[in-house]
Amino acid sequence: MRQSDLNLKIIAYLINKSDWTTTKELSDEFDMSIRSIKNYVSDISKQYENLIISSNKGYKINKEQAREIVSNSTNDGVPDGYQARKSYIIKTILLEKQQVTLGELADYLCISPITLQNEIAKMRNDLSPYRLNIRTKNDNIYITGLDSDKQKVIMNLIDEEIQSSYYSIDYIQSVFENIDVKLVQKIVIGVLNKYEYFLDNYSLLNYVLHLCLTIEIKGNNKEEPSQIEENHLHEIASPHIQMMVEDIYKELKEVYDTNYSLSNIYEASVLMMTRVVSNDTNNLHYKEVSAVLGERVVSLLDKIKQSVQDTYCITLDNESFLIRFAFHLKNLLLRIENDVDLGNIQFPNIKNEYPLIYAISAHIANIVSQECNHPLSQDEISYIALHIGMLMEEDKAKKERIPTIIVCTDYIGMGKKLFSKLSGVFNENLLISNIVTDIDDQEDLNNIELIISTEKIKPDINVPVVYIEPFISESNIRSIFSTIDEIKNTRKENVIREKLLYFFHDDIFFVNEKFNNEKDAIEKICDVMIKKRYVDKNFKDEIYKKENVSSSSYGNVAIAHPLDNEAKSSAIAVSINPKSVRWGENDVNLIFIFSLTEDDRELFSDIFDLVTHIINNPSLFKKILAVNTFDEFVDELVSNY
Repeated sequence: MRQSDLNLKIIAYLINKSDWTTTKELSDEFDMSIRSIKNYVSDISKQYENLIISSNKGYKINKEQAREIVSNSTNDGVPDGYQARKSYIIKTILLEKQQVTLGELADYLCISPITLQNEIAKMRNDLSPYRLNIRTKNDNIYITGLDSDKQKVIMNLIDEEIQSSYYSIDYIQSVFENIDVKLVQKIVIGVLNKYEYFLDNYSLLNYVLHLCLTIEIKGNNKEEPSQIEENHLHEIASPHIQMMVEDIYKELKEVYDTNYSLSNIYEASVLMMTRVVSNDTNNLHYKEVSAVLGERVVSLLDKIKQSVQDTYCITLDNESFLIRFAFHLKNLLLRIENDVDLGNIQFPNIKNEYPLIYAISAHIANIVSQECNHPLSQDEISYIALHIGMLMEEDKAKKERIPTIIVCTDYIGMGKKLFSKLSGVFNENLLISNIVTDIDDQEDLNNIELIISTEKIKPDINVPVVYIEPFISESNIRSIFSTIDEIKNTRKENVIREKLLYFFHDDIFFVNEKFNNEKDAIEKICDVMIKKRYVDKNFKDEIYKKENVSSSSYGNVAIAHPLDNEAKSSAIAVSINPKSVRWGENDVNLIFIFSLTEDDRELFSDIFDLVTHIINNPSLFKKILAVNTFDEFVDELVSNY
């Protein structure tokens, strides 16, 4: 590899690091000696003054300068280093769903087949916590496992892409040369405060970005496409929202008097309409704006949602995202029809820095292109990537933090003070998205996992509530931390329950069945499995073949399965028999009959460990024998997983 190429790769790697990066870390990443790394960093420092800061802690980089360097480079480069190659392989197989051979991969990655095999072995360990397996067959490479687990790997890679505060105010500023982003933010906050409204930090940043894009795009085009009628937008905005949008428009016009209209600012403000909080405003819903946007946009968005779900196992079904992206699609179609481009906006190297987000965006762009019979430019794809990245960042925040609302009757004074205090103390744990004076019904709590309230809540609200004093006390803080722990434990249990329910099913679960012997048990249980279409008709014969080789009974448990792995699906039938059944030379109380596809063998290992744990734990075994329903059985497994 040329030195200039590796220099760019080191720069790109450091861009995504928020803390000091050691020479050892770079050495491991690029599979080079520490001395060589130091030489490369020295060369970069000579070439680009003040780009890299060095200390005894390692290296930090000037990210704005670095992005400009990478953006100006025409080098797309081959993935270099284990992490980059792993990301490329996962993207190719899971995202793009290509079938590749070991030879093709080795050639493209410019590594030897032996090195590739070693890295696949390492990837196997990296993927095992996700219950996925990477394997080869007939020289082709596959990743097997549940779609939900594949999605988690993809989302984890996307999380890594956006870990360096992608959507910070500084990043937004790097997109715009002619707009002072902090000034736009100041204008918005000033108007919100004037009308005593609240917008959480994430939504504020998102709104500012859309305003800046509107000013820049409309300002760069003399011929403006026809707009969505302003009176339609008035129909979906409350009077106070209308006044706020008009004030924001007037103040922006005083600073940036270019070719954008009040209607444009209304469109950019749709996101704010869904998130802004006050005593007298209701949330804007997607169904309210779909009529304004027209059937073509709604149909196209439905097609995009379904295709992204089918192709990437990623859901875009987030209402605020759908609203803002629907308006984006409307204006994208108008730009295409009127042959209007995005002007002079330069998106800083999104394609190279965020390849997974860009890949999803390119897929969406292709759907739009087919609809319009018109190719989309790289800048249009990058613009889509901004929307997708925002959704991913929000989903990441919700995964890591607990979506929370504050209930406080004194919204104007006490509510904002509580928000400030709680945000400071629980920033790593809570995502406070709203301040409300009351909760009307469960629909107000979509995706909310915690309520912090100074007032009594209706008893039928199915969300954990922590009651606090208007001036939050130390005991209140302890109560919130305790509830956070409970919610996180519940999250873990739900994940475990989901995995168990992949294998265990209530329609092949038996309690107190009167089996005369092992043959009677196999006949009756397998007949149900065949009838329910979990297994083929020859499954029973395969069970008997295995029993003829060796009995499946181990002490007081039977674990029956075929000799081969040519199953049509993965399922485990369970029979709990307090009155034992004679099986081979043993009297058994628990019967498990397995059907496992080859792809799920790796996933099954943890389940098998759990069954072994039941056998070896007399107390747990006794509890299992006492259950009467499928739900009780799953609850016991979850609590002992």
